[in-house]
Amino acid sequence: MGRRWTAHEVAHLRRATAGVKDAGRRNKYGAVRMRSDGYTFDSKAELARYAQLKLMQYGGGIGELLVHRPFELIVNGIVISKYIADFCYTGADGKWVIEDVKSVPTRTPSYRLKKRLMLALYGIEIQEIMACPK
Repeated sequence: MGRRWTAHEVAHLRRATAGVKDAGRRNKYGAVRMRSDGYTFDSKAELARYAQLKLMQYGGGIGELLVHRPFELIVNGIVISKYIADFCYTGADGKWVIEDVKSVPTRTPSYRLKKRLMLALYGIEIQEIMACPK
């Protein structure tokens, strides 16, 4: 089980997601797209992680939060594919952290290949944040 949230953190998350709108479309995995702060998130879990990261940035635990940052996967000068990270931020040590919110069905062969390419080409290890099942 995860850590317990303080009342202050819960209140902050509620305020942060108060203006959230349902984008109205379900994707092929059954997740509902959500909108907040001008971003469209693929799931409620991704939006919840965004709210957590905003809170961490506000508290000074992380810096330079980027949402949906693209990376081109280039091999021998040929663009093979593009990987779009859910979140990129600098940790307390100043190093970049790349996160992707995943559920079991969204760990597709295509995603796993892109994850391996990111490590092989750029030395970037993607951290997966597992979405809780319904």
